[in-house]
Amino acid sequence: RRRARLAVPRAVSSMFRLLVIGTLASGASALAAPGNPNAGSRVSRSNVQNVAATSFTTTKSAEIFGAAKDLMPGGVSSPVRAFKSVGGEPVVFDRVKGAYAWDVDGNKYIDYVGTWGPAIIGHADDTVLEALRKALEKGTSFGAPCALENELAQMVIDAVPSVEMVRFTNSGTEACMGCLRLMRAYTGREKIIKFIGCYHGHADSFLVQAGSGVATLGLPDSPGVPPGAPPGA
Repeated sequence: RRRARLAVPRAVSSMFRLLVIGTLASGASALAAPGNPNAGSRVSRSNVQNVAATSFTTTKSAEIFGAAKDLMPGGVSSPVRAFKSVGGEPVVFDRVKGAYAWDVDGNKYIDYVGTWGPAIIGHADDTVLEALRKALEKGTSFGAPCALENELAQMVIDAVPSVEMVRFTNSGTEACMGCLRLMRAYTGREKIIKFIGCYHGHADSFLVQAGSGVATLGLPDSPGVPPGAPPGA
């Protein structure tokens, strides 16, 4: 484990170590590529470490993150992106395509995160981009019903047998709040059961003994949640 850390800059958190390995592998392949004066030579651990030492820098990321800390709490839009639990500073990304991501310093990564799920078919897929272009030509937002809602709702219903109807929301937090209100209205009950360490959104009652960023940072509760919020179970 100690040796692995030596090959990875301290500014990169453990969350990105697998991504960095992909970067180093790309660099190692470049060492053996045709036209390279070192082509044909054995790509050793020391060669990979030399690639890391000479080509991996996060200077621009550090500058951008430094400015972000004066603009946003912690310099991020989500607590888990601040690297407080792993050390170092966040890497600031510039663009993505397929299975790869590039940061503002030009470093290339293999992305195993996939935007936490939405990019399951890869980033900036050409078919998806073309569909987005056609939709954008009609406008970015209507604030009123549109035919595509029906199409998407039908796709969800077809994909999940237990779903009979769909209500779209802007976030997971909003979805959980709506679900909780619906259950209380239907059952006439006020108490809920919430599992310790699970993350169900950003509402007060969901943050009591929550998971996600709270669990990552090792906090027993989320500061700011009032005593009247359900304690969970």
